[in-house]
Amino acid sequence: MVRAGYHFLGDDKPAVLSDTNGPRILAFPEPVNGYVDELHRFDELPHRPHEAFPADFPLKISFDVETFWPGCVIPSAIPAALFFPDAHDGDGPAANIIEPISGAEGLRRLIELNWPVRLPWGFDGFLDTMRDLAEQTPCYQLICGTELDDLP
Repeated sequence: MVRAGYHFLGDDKPAVLSDTNGPRILAFPEPVNGYVDELHRFDELPHRPHEAFPADFPLKISFDVETFWPGCVIPSAIPAALFFPDAHDGDGPAANIIEPISGAEGLRRLIELNWPVRLPWGFDGFLDTMRDLAEQTPCYQLICGTELDDLP
């Protein structure tokens, strides 16, 4: 998505702040960790570090997004949409499919992905923030196909 001109806030878990204007996503631009067999689709990104690793070895590589797309990281954003990708399993569609999901399903997925094991400031407000985010932001399921260039 960064290749297509979108800005970057974080790989897995950017912070969500709820204030009078609604939910705001704060950047958490730590290095991206990607499986090398997925990264080979992008010529500009690092590839398998050594040929001795078997092709089916689930090796990950970390890289800084700013190294490859300077200026793409922004400090915060008001979310326009939430996308929950479902990985391509090899037997899935070739095309990418985006389907709307309900706010309740978005909330379920947000909680599943972000359930806090331990919050330094306590658990207060976590569920309210996730609820506000899911209620105030359109939620979508992205079924990832084999082709990345046709993302809407």
